[in-house]
Amino acid sequence: MTFGDTDTNLSVAYWQQGFGNGRGGYVVGRIDPGDYSDILGYVNPRTTFSNFSIMFSPVLPIPDPGFGAVAGGYLTDQVYALGVVSDANGSLTDVEWFPSGSEFYKYAEVGWTPERSKRFLTNVHLGMFHIDERQDAGVPETYGVTLAANHTFENELMIFGRLGWSNGGGALAKKAVNAGLLWRPGTYDDLLGLAVTVADLTTPGLLHQTTVEAFYRWDLADNLALTADVQYLSNPGANANDPLVFGFRLRINL
Repeated sequence: MTFGDTDTNLSVAYWQQGFGNGRGGYVVGRIDPGDYSDILGYVNPRTTFSNFSIMFSPVLPIPDPGFGAVAGGYLTDQVYALGVVSDANGSLTDVEWFPSGSEFYKYAEVGWTPERSKRFLTNVHLGMFHIDERQDAGVPETYGVTLAANHTFENELMIFGRLGWSNGGGALAKKAVNAGLLWRPGTYDDLLGLAVTVADLTTPGLLHQTTVEAFYRWDLADNLALTADVQYLSNPGANANDPLVFGFRLRINL
């Protein structure tokens, strides 16, 4: 949870090590699996979009931070692969060592980028995931795939899109598609974003949910930004109405 009253918590604490002259690396410890799963260059709720179904595919049930490991590297100058294994019952507020035993979240990805420095700016990747049955939580085994891509033109305009499928299980959606863009209008480091997600929800009887989000970020200084955000949800799974939500975010970097 990026925004909320969670008191003091330990989000991540890990050891990171590179190898192969920078061609690969691994991370071991308390990790946030969302930092390594199906990532495109716009996925940062502090600086861009804030709705989870816009930043990720709703078919992908990423657990909260927990103990795990990540490893990855470049197979060629343009092709890379990575893998994630983490506690399927991770918790942002409780730091425990696999509280429900050996129930794991697993994610693997193979992707292409024109060069390493542009991995998050221009990227195409295929991701596969599997989560063990969570017996204490009563959540069935879940698995699926995502296909995602983005392209950045002259560091001014990024377009992106995703397709996702899951077997249902513990995911929010069985199928989903999302797409959008980010544009720098040329005023300091301001940023405009617009994106749409359409998801076939897992719960029987619910209609397709459509999520639309738009924001404009004013970068007032190098360490100060104000973001205006509006979201519209049609046929949301947890609300009988179609909410329209407005928000402002003030970010200060110390």
